[in-house]
Amino acid sequence: FYRETDFDEQNIATFSTDAYGGGVNFSFPIGETRRIGLGMTVEYTSITEGVYPAQEISQFLEEEGDEFLNFKGNLSWSSSTLNRGLFPTAGRAQTVALEVAVPGSDLSFYKLTYQGQIYFPLAKGFSLRMRTELGYGDAYGSSDTLGFFEHFYAGGFGSVRGFQQNTLGPRSTPSAIDPYNRYGEPYGGNLLVEGSTELIFPLPFVKDTSSLRPVIYFDVGNVFNTNCLSVSRICDDFDYDLLRYSVGVAVTWITGMGPMTFGLAKPYNVGPFDQEETFQFELGRTF
Repeated sequence: FYRETDFDEQNIATFSTDAYGGGVNFSFPIGETRRIGLGMTVEYTSITEGVYPAQEISQFLEEEGDEFLNFKGNLSWSSSTLNRGLFPTAGRAQTVALEVAVPGSDLSFYKLTYQGQIYFPLAKGFSLRMRTELGYGDAYGSSDTLGFFEHFYAGGFGSVRGFQQNTLGPRSTPSAIDPYNRYGEPYGGNLLVEGSTELIFPLPFVKDTSSLRPVIYFDVGNVFNTNCLSVSRICDDFDYDLLRYSVGVAVTWITGMGPMTFGLAKPYNVGPFDQEETFQFELGRTF
């Protein structure tokens, strides 16, 4: 694989990565609804700073370098009893995954994630969906902190709607020579906490709902950093008071071009640097 990413285009601090490598993954059934996954990936990553790099980025690259060869092992467990692959209305699905940069890698770190969702059928045409996503990463051994390019991010579709994509949580500290940026840029963190509740309901006067799903939702979550660097100013460990909320309505329509999702949201507990987005549209993602 080869992957070139400009994080500035994703509302994240100004830097880019070039990564290439390869890997192998195996998946084994351990029952009718459960599977275990094993894999190994070799990945070379090169990082390029922006014109006015954030101080956290400059400090990390000064200490660790800007090119890394990592050997990542991964282990996962998943289970699913969903009644259908697209637009389920009953059942549950969950995945626990561990990724570790094993000894011999240039960086030593691990990331543990959990994703779960459950559907409760209600009256005819109505269902309740509850979703949880958690993530934690940290360094071990010779590395002092999780690399900023391995951070989790929050905000937007699939996260906390009503906020712009990837803009919640800690912010970078601007370069001392940056004349334009006073408050930094979204920087992500090593701890992710998210959840949502959705009421799925039928649309009146629409007979065929197989390609259309409307929901009323409540989202909650944020991303935090438990290992703030000495140069960091807007960097917070987990705190219930810093969780962001939103309520709204969204509709996903399966078209010939792929899923199209439209949403209207009202965010709450908005922070001074949060970037709100009342109307949101995305192509290619279902709930």
